[in-house]
Amino acid sequence: MASALVWVGGCSSSHGPDPGPIDPEWLEAERARVRADREAELAELQGAVQAIESEGGEPPRPLEEAEVSQLFLYYCGECHGAEPRPNYGHGMYGIDDLALMIEIGKIMPGDGAGSRLVVRMRMGEGRMPPLLAELPPVPERTIERIVAFIDALPVPQESP
Repeated sequence: MASALVWVGGCSSSHGPDPGPIDPEWLEAERARVRADREAELAELQGAVQAIESEGGEPPRPLEEAEVSQLFLYYCGECHGAEPRPNYGHGMYGIDDLALMIEIGKIMPGDGAGSRLVVRMRMGEGRMPPLLAELPPVPERTIERIVAFIDALPVPQESP
């Protein structure tokens, strides 16, 4: 019984017998479904970010971890998404996983302004998201709220 690798809308499978040729109409429908799902997820994320960024108040209320993850996914997730990509090193995925970002040194608890993610958001031409990205820069008020969130994270104690 022969097994084949079948590529379908971003998923691969090597399980079971060779299914034969793929119906082009089914494939197009599957691609359309995946696009619609992505667009719905992006719209939901965009709505959450707009709600976070439109809040008033001085000083602004502290961000929650889920909100920081949403902000990172919105502004950085196109290139640094939740899933690892082949041949990409640390920092190219998991932007929504704050524990991972701390573990690999992108976020430094207690030092928001010095955290690599914040430094990159504030840089000139080397900033993130890059100038050529189709996303706007992170607003300074949002960056300040992210800095305050990171500043409030407990600093790990060094073991003797």
